[in-house]
Amino acid sequence: MKIETEFNIGDEVCVISKGGKDMKYEVVGPDKIACISAHFDHRRSTPNIYYYLSGCVVWGFPPDELFKTREAAEIKAEALNK
Repeated sequence: MKIETEFNIGDEVCVISKGGKDMKYEVVGPDKIACISAHFDHRRSTPNIYYYLSGCVVWGFPPDELFKTREAAEIKAEALNK
């Protein structure tokens, strides 16, 4: 089976993450993708993909939280914080 992913191991990405004392979305990174995992569910036709960054390999991020540029991540974070 071949699974196509938006990002590859070694790609530099920025992440939006909700946190801090005010629980707002923040931009983290750039950081490199260290690992990719695919979780399969018999009820879905496509797997859930999670990306693990070199600075945080215990917490995976879905593709909609990763961005190729910091600017794109900041635009999304600002929109989510409104």
